[in-house]
Amino acid sequence: MNANITYTKPINKSELINLLKTIRDYYIHHKDEFVKPNLLPLELYSRNMVIYSDEQLRERAKIILRAGQVTEIFNKKEEISILIEKKKDAVFTLNLKKESAIESSNNFYLEKYDKYLSEARARGTEFSEKTSNNLSLILQEKQEKALEIEGKYDEQIALLNSEIDLLNENYNSVSEYFLEKHNAEIETKTFELKEN
Repeated sequence: MNANITYTKPINKSELINLLKTIRDYYIHHKDEFVKPNLLPLELYSRNMVIYSDEQLRERAKIILRAGQVTEIFNKKEEISILIEKKKDAVFTLNLKKESAIESSNNFYLEKYDKYLSEARARGTEFSEKTSNNLSLILQEKQEKALEIEGKYDEQIALLNSEIDLLNENYNSVSEYFLEKHNAEIETKTFELKEN
């Protein structure tokens, strides 16, 4: 036997409580008359879940992060390559300046030498010991000035070459540089995948 209870839809908490009390009271007094209703079976959709191992999740994380990590390594290598080329251009420029400065200095001293020799010829003292000594001094000054210029530029070139060597080392160890960072990213992504 089904319950003969008439009710209106409750609109607040107190009406709901009163309705539930009425239903309870009815079934307490009419419990022998209660007929168990036929229940329809529930149709639940089954969902197949795949549980991945930690290693599979790690491999998936690597695949997800691979493109970004490769791009990061490529960009860093490109950045270092640009710096290396700039330093090499600076070395090339310094070599040109050095050659030009030495040539200019040599020309100055050769003109000085020729002028002194011409003046000595005009005086008729071109074969004198004093003229010979002065001409030797001019040639010695020329040599010293060339060495001074060369030393000044070679110092700057050596500094740039050492910077290029350091940049080349950095270029070759970019992958190792990012290894720890990328491993940490993979671990974090693996944890996220595991949580999801």
